[in-house]
Amino acid sequence: MFLNLLVGSYLVICFFLIIIILLQAGKGGGMGAAFGGAGSSTVLGGSGGAGTVGKITWWASALFMLLSIMITVTSGARSKIKNRTDKTPPVWTADAALTFTEVTPNSMKVAWTSASDNRGVTDYFVVITQTNDETRVREKHITADDDNTILSEVVVEDLQPETDYSVVVTARDAQRLSTEGPKGSQRTTAATEAPEPTEEPASDPAPTVTPDAGGTDPGDTTSTTNTDATESTSSDTSSD
Repeated sequence: MFLNLLVGSYLVICFFLIIIILLQAGKGGGMGAAFGGAGSSTVLGGSGGAGTVGKITWWASALFMLLSIMITVTSGARSKIKNRTDKTPPVWTADAALTFTEVTPNSMKVAWTSASDNRGVTDYFVVITQTNDETRVREKHITADDDNTILSEVVVEDLQPETDYSVVVTARDAQRLSTEGPKGSQRTTAATEAPEPTEEPASDPAPTVTPDAGGTDPGDTTSTTNTDATESTSSDTSSD
């Protein structure tokens, strides 16, 4: 409130100084020439006006300098108090946890419950460690976008199939105060192999039927049946 009052007074003095300086007659006549060419002495009432204007200008300039110093000191003190009072790091809820989805042999999606802070969370650090080889560590840094919105999920890629990974998320605020959050572990899936193409067995060709010398198809039983029937009839007639 006090700083706003100082800034308002400072602006008023600035405008006042601009006007009072332009009204004074300089080498070129100043702005007072616009009132008929007589300069500021005519506007402010005779020769005594020049001394009065000079004193007003001097006091306004002194007040201008004083307000400038006061605004600078007040702003600096306010900034120090603000930085000194913000000692609260981000806070995670008791049920904060990690969620693993879209798990593949080489990637996974990690999501977490957002942390809170009295001045807002600005960064998340996601550390992914290979469980059987703690030297293989990778880190993802998530920051707020232009709308001051920060995501609470990340896709981790370039992983190994059938491997366990440990994940921990840390939240940080604008004062670089950080708090470690939820932890979890997830195993990537096995790599899938493409099935080998199977060949269908070749089918046997259909048998070729060749007619005999008499022109009778061996597969045709009609002529054979007729011959047998004729022989049977002849035998019956002879018996009679």
